Amino acid sequence: MARGLRELEQIKDQVGVPVVSDVHEVAEVEQAARVLDMIQIPAFLCRQTELIEAAARTGKPVHLKKGQFLDPASMMRGVDKARGAGATGVIVTERGTTFGYGDLVVDFRGIELMKQFECPVFFDATHSVQRPGGRVTGGQREYIPVLGRCAAAAGVDGIFIETHPEPGRAQSDRESQWPLAELKGLLQSFIKVRQSLPMSDLWGHDPRESTHSSGSHGAIPVDSAASPSGDARCWRPRGAPFFRSRTVSARSSSGRFSSCSRSRDRC
Repeated sequence: MARGLRELEQIKDQVGVPVVSDVHEVAEVEQAARVLDMIQIPAFLCRQTELIEAAARTGKPVHLKKGQFLDPASMMRGVDKARGAGATGVIVTERGTTFGYGDLVVDFRGIELMKQFECPVFFDATHSVQRPGGRVTGGQREYIPVLGRCAAAAGVDGIFIETHPEPGRAQSDRESQWPLAELKGLLQSFIKVRQSLPMSDLWGHDPRESTHSSGSHGAIPVDSAASPSGDARCWRPRGAPFFRSRTVSARSSSGRFSSCSRSRDRC
């Protein structure tokens, strides 16, 4: 862990990007928080109250991955735990649901359900194509583009992707990582889908046409982070949480790259 944090700190200092990584035990949280800009709770640990609360007490934003075994609505408990313990922001990420033995499926109704938590909802496009089980976790990389486009059409606030210069040589998740050289085109395809959606599809109404000045209606324009196809305009209901994000690429000692996002506004 210490070695990994040193590497992340070097990336943070030299490249000038925020970094995020998992914690697996309460004892790891304090040390990790000295380096990380956001603390991630792995999917299999998303119901561990002490771990979530310890991460939240650092004052850092908390990224909760939805467990493969959990229905989307039940993630509200984890969000409440993080908020109650003082997290400066919460992100919830869909990453597929166990379907029989050795497979995952994505129910995109869950994205709409979790949006009711009033925090950003992300989609993990790479872990969702995994084929868990056996000695080595498999995956179906070829389905990453279509699942990512579906998530963009469903109105997710961000996409989580693991990418590697040579996925076949990665020491972890090699079958579900996306080639780094092809990442820009993949992200551009997601952005085109998202930008094609009417505002009413994202919010149930066009917030720019609202005359309300407070409450859950009305809108505040917010500039998003620069994307491969240029800046996009995003809107949020007045009073609702919003995260401005930027892409982070972090290489671990395993040679794996992770693309992720860091919150910049409070939730």
